[in-house]
Amino acid sequence: MSFIRGCMLASAVLVFVVFSVVFRSHNTFVVAGLLLSCVFIFKSKLDITSPDLWFVVAINIYHLSIFALDIIGFRVIENKYELTVINFFSLLGYFTASSLFVGRRVGGSFFRGDISISHRVVKFFLILLFVLTVLISVSFLLSGAVNKAEFDNQFGSVFSVFNMVFILYLLRIKKNKYMFGVIIGIGGYLLTSSLLLGERNIFLSFMLLIIFFSFRCLRVGRVKLFLMCGVLVALIPILGQFKKVFTRGGGESVGRTPIIISVLNGEFRSAGYNINHILSEDVPLKYGASLVNDFLRVIVPRFVYPVENSVSWYNATYHPDIVAQGRGYGFSLAAEGFINFGLAGVYAWFFLAGVLISWLYNKSYKSSFYFVIYLIMIPVFIYAVRGDFSTIFSPLLKQVLFPYLLMYISYRFFRRVGTNL
Repeated sequence: MSFIRGCMLASAVLVFVVFSVVFRSHNTFVVAGLLLSCVFIFKSKLDITSPDLWFVVAINIYHLSIFALDIIGFRVIENKYELTVINFFSLLGYFTASSLFVGRRVGGSFFRGDISISHRVVKFFLILLFVLTVLISVSFLLSGAVNKAEFDNQFGSVFSVFNMVFILYLLRIKKNKYMFGVIIGIGGYLLTSSLLLGERNIFLSFMLLIIFFSFRCLRVGRVKLFLMCGVLVALIPILGQFKKVFTRGGGESVGRTPIIISVLNGEFRSAGYNINHILSEDVPLKYGASLVNDFLRVIVPRFVYPVENSVSWYNATYHPDIVAQGRGYGFSLAAEGFINFGLAGVYAWFFLAGVLISWLYNKSYKSSFYFVIYLIMIPVFIYAVRGDFSTIFSPLLKQVLFPYLLMYISYRFFRRVGTNL
């Protein structure tokens, strides 16, 4: 945006903020946040793969869903003003990073053919991972578990790696008459697995990847993709209601709750709920210790030394009864920043996340390798809004970089020994 428009926007936001602080008006902070959001969504030029669009929407919906539920009388929260301030500082942190680093680009075709792994190796790993995902589902059925809390699943991340290799496969075959049939077939299989295991994320993450891939590589129109996003959001509570349909527990009753209430009160309620809970507690500031623990949690094996990340700390401290049932409430990236440095921590945490997102987004236009990484990380960044920094570090290392490195080493090995793979 131009310097003059930027100054006008900054002045308007400053007026909103001063008014909100003086009169402790949560509604004004909501308006200020939404004003900034609209500006950056406009800046994205509705490029559906731009973080100025998808990450901004994710921040608002995860933080303000419980606020909306309070307004309509469905739930009650005690810290409305503080919650809206935290949402504003989250947006402000990301906006700073985006303004500094996000380039202005428009989606288009993307078949550069610069992936340094042969199609046969990609296909081999895709088949291998498909078999492993089938074995996970079979082991769930044989375990007799009714829900995921009763199933000791240590290999759920295989589905994420499968998604990454599938995107590599699509890039290698480019666009042909079989591509859409393959996508539909794999989508149906992952939907079945998602319902069987009670893990909505399996199917939802896959569909997000396909939507973003279709915009950048298949030139599918924005209107169709936005409609698909709307359908995907509406499916969240529906998938939750039918997640036991293949077990002896059967499907859950659909009930008569309006779909918009079900969406706000389901997946998107958690981050706001956890922030509200933290605001009601007297938590000593950690001054960056949790960020160190998040990183150590990723690189130090649990059998060597069990490191507690922020999600584990929050649930063990405030919801031990839920942990005892094998479940958890997640946490919040904003809440993690808040328990470290207060509002400055909220700003810093989203600035750091924004820098990483912006860097990957810019690099995604320069090589297929970074495009695949960026694509796979989009659902991760969205989910991290209700998690912590370890929910970003861990998938990036274990589900993206390490599997890709393994495939590359395998390709180089078979190429050296002369195997036609």
